Amino acid sequence: MTVWDALDDGRTVKGIERQIASGEAAQSWLLLGPRGSGKGAVSKAMAAALICSREPNVGCGRCSVCARIARRRHPDVHHIVPEGPLIAVDVIRESVIPEASRSPFEGERKVFILEEAERMNEPAQNALLKTLEEPQLDTAFILLSEAEEEVLETIRSRCRIVRLEAVPEARVVELLEAEGANHDDAVVAARVSEGDLEAARSLAFDASVKARRRAWLGVPGRLESTVDALDAAAEILDDARRAGKEHEREQKVEIQELAEAMGE
Repeated sequence: MTVWDALDDGRTVKGIERQIASGEAAQSWLLLGPRGSGKGAVSKAMAAALICSREPNVGCGRCSVCARIARRRHPDVHHIVPEGPLIAVDVIRESVIPEASRSPFEGERKVFILEEAERMNEPAQNALLKTLEEPQLDTAFILLSEAEEEVLETIRSRCRIVRLEAVPEARVVELLEAEGANHDDAVVAARVSEGDLEAARSLAFDASVKARRRAWLGVPGRLESTVDALDAAAEILDDARRAGKEHEREQKVEIQELAEAMGE
């Protein structure tokens, strides 16, 4: 088992896997594709393959490093996401460029995953350009985008471009059933997720996610009065608070695991 096993095994993903396994992978990547094409999952698999010490350039999928990368909790994998409608130049100057010049915190490499890269405004893209032109040898950049034309040509020319397609619904169903989901859950998850494998897995296997979806779908049928609406809103808020507390608990566990891994 490796980090690649959980992905759709199309030729494009296999090509990325082979390039990284060769040890001669590009340092800057641009993954293009619509929602449901698996850009996020592929980027995390790439990061794990680059950083995993148990199976370097492969990603074992079993060690603490791979697990924390999958949960977006590894200190050497930096996720840059839009804050509001865009990724401003200050984010690149303050959160990316200085960190890119530092040594990795835990492993031998660090990875920056820039989600919705088309939301970088032009000054932000220009600020990133020099770092992409002269990256540190231990640093990789993975840009994700649904809108190629919104990424400056100068950025595109510095990246290895990979075009991903949405995973067909039938293929999502097949993968979920192979992982143990029953047919009905797999079909619903595939349809609702629009080909997004990560979202489909949450819908098919995470009991809390399924319960929240059932609760949401049941709201319209309960709204016969203002009191019903208030009750439904209160239940949704309570559920959100419980989810938040569970997330905090998971973060504390992960921080403790990291401290133990660092010998603290």
